[in-house]
Amino acid sequence: MSSFYKINNYYCIANPVVHFKSDEYKEIYKPLIGTIYERKCPDLLIDGLFYEYESYIPPFNKRKTANMMSQGVKQSSRIIINNNKGASDRFIRRSIYDRFADKNFKYDIEELWLYEKGKLRLLFKKQ
Repeated sequence: MSSFYKINNYYCIANPVVHFKSDEYKEIYKPLIGTIYERKCPDLLIDGLFYEYESYIPPFNKRKTANMMSQGVKQSSRIIINNNKGASDRFIRRSIYDRFADKNFKYDIEELWLYEKGKLRLLFKKQ
């Protein structure tokens, strides 16, 4: 499939900007059809699971981490956040649990990964 770059078991979607009515969208994002993420275009497909990568525009502040989470969860329930400036794990976990407590929050967070200094680490995984 020409829309993916494959590196080991990782697939990066090279052209995520496709119209949801197109045949290419239906081919790439078939697992999302019929879910709340239909018409969305997550950034990564890794081992059959879609992930959304969120970054920020400098200067960094803690609020941007919460905003990255809010925007990312609209694309996928699995999020990778660029945390190179270092918001604390405690702050990020609290943001996750605050979202679960909010009755108006309709999305689910299954996994949250942090990208820090060239490495990925899992911070949260729904049990």
